[in-house]
Amino acid sequence: MGVLLPSVAVAQDAAIVAAASTTGFPARQGAVDWGLALSGGGVRSATFCVGALKALHEMGLLDSVDVISSVSGGGYASYWLYKNDLLEGNGQPFGTSAFGSDRFLRNVCYLQTLGNFVTNRKAVRLAVKSVFRTGAGFDGYKSSIERSFGHTRTGCGTFTHDTLPLSYLQPRIRRAEVPYFVINTTLQDDQRQSLTNPLYNAVELTPFFVGSPALSYYHWTGREAPADRVLWSEAVTMSAAALGLLRHSIRNFTVTQPSATISLFDGGRSENLGALALITRRIPNIIVVDAEFDNYRFDAYTNLRNHLGGLGYTLEVREIEEFLKRRQQARKPKKMAFVPAAGGSYGEVRDRKTGAVTTRIYYVKMAFSTPVEQLLLDESAVAKGEVLCESRDDIMRERGADGCFSCDALRGRTFDPDLFVYRVKQYRDYISSRLWLRLTNYRFPQTTTKDQSYYTDQLEAFIGLGYLQTHRLRR
Repeated sequence: MGVLLPSVAVAQDAAIVAAASTTGFPARQGAVDWGLALSGGGVRSATFCVGALKALHEMGLLDSVDVISSVSGGGYASYWLYKNDLLEGNGQPFGTSAFGSDRFLRNVCYLQTLGNFVTNRKAVRLAVKSVFRTGAGFDGYKSSIERSFGHTRTGCGTFTHDTLPLSYLQPRIRRAEVPYFVINTTLQDDQRQSLTNPLYNAVELTPFFVGSPALSYYHWTGREAPADRVLWSEAVTMSAAALGLLRHSIRNFTVTQPSATISLFDGGRSENLGALALITRRIPNIIVVDAEFDNYRFDAYTNLRNHLGGLGYTLEVREIEEFLKRRQQARKPKKMAFVPAAGGSYGEVRDRKTGAVTTRIYYVKMAFSTPVEQLLLDESAVAKGEVLCESRDDIMRERGADGCFSCDALRGRTFDPDLFVYRVKQYRDYISSRLWLRLTNYRFPQTTTKDQSYYTDQLEAFIGLGYLQTHRLRR
């Protein structure tokens, strides 16, 4: 279980691709035929991905997903989803505890009350602490992730650290009750800092193993010493550690490196969509949720395409390719926004030698598609959503006995999509009306990853857009 690729040298890239298989993934429905890739991008990506996951759950697609591969902020959303299931799953289908119609508003409420994730002041404080104590920045960042997405809240303003090991879900994954998951990180090698070969520097952390084709794989035995165990929240934080001061070392479990530890950080430094781990294993259908801040340059897409080209594959999502061509020819490419005709764009991965399609791609970009734009023009839906939002916010503003927001009062209150129609339109109009934001090229949803201080309306606008955009996806 978990032996997904052989341990071979980087020079044997072709052998790696040829040997790639899905034999390590338990099938949740019939065969291993659906994968989900959640991109990096901090809290912006996390919230957009939460909305996308809600839509996939409503469409019945989440039930078909066999494996979820994530990077950085996409990993926050995945972590949040699984922890919801552990907290309140109670034998219900996976995703119900997070996205059930009578629970979703309450869960979004909790995210909103904890959504001011890493303020600029806190970021500076962590940076200063890191100068005086190694690992202080990483520990502070991990605490923020646990508090906001790990369901470790114990009271108003208090929480406990998540102590679950990465291998905790092995039994449930073996029984195919929940999807397999892959958390993608990047190896920091002082001798090869400029490496671009993801088969070397992309290190995967899963409930069953840690490693890469070049470094070999170590399979969790359950007999590791406490100091050597990798915690779930620790793996998610390493995948998101974009700054040098956030790099983190774990025991070197591999056999190809002589050092006692290996240093891992931001998975986006090797491949920011999280799709490579799924495509090289030839999963037939992959949904890619791209919430990267790129001003529609599609950097993560082109990076993935280049990586796959070196492995003997071609990637083409026609709508994206045509947009990039028009952008290249435009006089002012920075002004161009990507407007997919539907909620998603569709493409294929082919084996270059045989020409055979190995994977169908369903690509959801963080953008305003034509169907979403039409929804925002529906005055009756916007008006209804405003009433729903105000009613919900009145409940949120009430304080419980502990002084916290009364999120639990929202349990049982049915979710209505028009709330998101209103919130997305309201927040976009707000951003567009601020001259200083326009002058600094601050646009919704293309907002910089450097800003991680998310507030109530901002957070919900990204969740809403992820939901509205993904709901237009055609299977």
